[in-house]
Amino acid sequence: MTVANASANINCSQNTDIAWQTTDAVDVSIDNGVGAVDASGSKSVSPRATTTYTLTATGPGGKVTGTETVNVNTKVDATLSANPTELHYRKIGDKVITNENGTLTWTTSNADSVSIDPIGKVDLNGSQAVKAEPKDTSDVPEGQPARTIDENRAYTMTATNVCGGSTTQSASIHFTGSVEPIPAVVLQSIFYPTDYPDKSHPQVGLVKSQQLELATLADGFKKYLEYDGDAKLSIESHADIRGSKPHNQDLTERRVERIKQYLVDQGIAADKVQTAAYGKERQLEKSEVKNLEDTNPNKPPKVREKNKQGDWLAYNRRADIVLLPSGKKSAQFYPHNADDSGIMWQIPKPGLKKVEAAQ
Repeated sequence: MTVANASANINCSQNTDIAWQTTDAVDVSIDNGVGAVDASGSKSVSPRATTTYTLTATGPGGKVTGTETVNVNTKVDATLSANPTELHYRKIGDKVITNENGTLTWTTSNADSVSIDPIGKVDLNGSQAVKAEPKDTSDVPEGQPARTIDENRAYTMTATNVCGGSTTQSASIHFTGSVEPIPAVVLQSIFYPTDYPDKSHPQVGLVKSQQLELATLADGFKKYLEYDGDAKLSIESHADIRGSKPHNQDLTERRVERIKQYLVDQGIAADKVQTAAYGKERQLEKSEVKNLEDTNPNKPPKVREKNKQGDWLAYNRRADIVLLPSGKKSAQFYPHNADDSGIMWQIPKPGLKKVEAAQ
C-alpha cells in the first residue's frame, strides 16, 4: 500500500488532492473527516490548519497504515497606504471652496475578508477615494473668527482568513484648512460736496473719508468673491434737487464713474461694477431723511440739526451701493463725524482748492 500527496504545501482555503493505492485491502478509510474510501483513489481536501491524514487499510493479510501531512500556510500579508498623506479643506459660509481628494490603496494575500475602519468591508485588493472633509463642517456665523482645521484621521485595515490568520495595517491622513464666515462687505453710501465733480475737474470731489469707505468696501468685496464668484456691485448715483435736469444727469454720471474708477484702482475688475446715474430723480423724501437722522449713529452738529433743508440736500448728494445678487444695500447714514463732512455738507459749492485739499 502507498499513500502520496499531490501538493503538501497550500495556502488557506486552497484545495489539494491526497492519493492512495492499496493491494488486497478489504476495508480502507482515512481520518480527519475523509472517512471510508475505495481501495485506490484520490480525494480533494481543504484543511484549515496543517493536518496529517492517516490511511488505515485492512485485509486478509492484516492491517496497515500510511500518513501524509498537508502543510497549511495561515499567515495573512497585507499593505495599506494613503496618497497624499495631507489634504486641504476650505469652506466659506455654506460653500465648500476646497475639498482635496486622496486615495487609500490596499493589497492582501491569503486573506478572505478585509475591512477598513471607518470605511467598512472592502474588496481583498483595491482603492478608495478619500475627501478632506473634517469632522466639524458647520457654518461659522458672520463676524466670528474662522475655525482652523488640523486633524489626523487614522484608517485601520484588518485582513483575516478562515484559518485563523489575521493582520492589521494602518495609514493616516492629515487634514488642514479652515471653515470661515462669509466675508463682510461693508456697504456705506458715498457722499459728495455740492456740484462735484464738475466738467473741468472730473477727478475732484471724492474726499478722503469717502475714499476710505470705498477702500474698506473693495477689501471686503474681493474676499467675498471667493465665496460668490458671480457677485457684483451696483453703484447708483444721485444729486440734490438744485440745478437743471441735464446738469444733474451729467453730474451723477461723473460721480458714479469716479467711484467705479476708484474701485477698479483698488483691484476690482471693471465688469464687477455696474453703474446707474439718476440725476435729480429718485430723491430721498424729507421724512426719510428725518428717519435716517433719528437713527444715525453719527450725530450731526446742532447747526445741521436746525437746518433741515441743508440736511435734506446733503443726503441727496450721494451714491448708494448694492451687493448683487443678494440685494443688500448700503447704509445711507450721513457721515457727520468725518473730518471732511463740513465740506460735503456745505450748501453752496465749496472752492476747488478746499475740495482738493480734502482728497
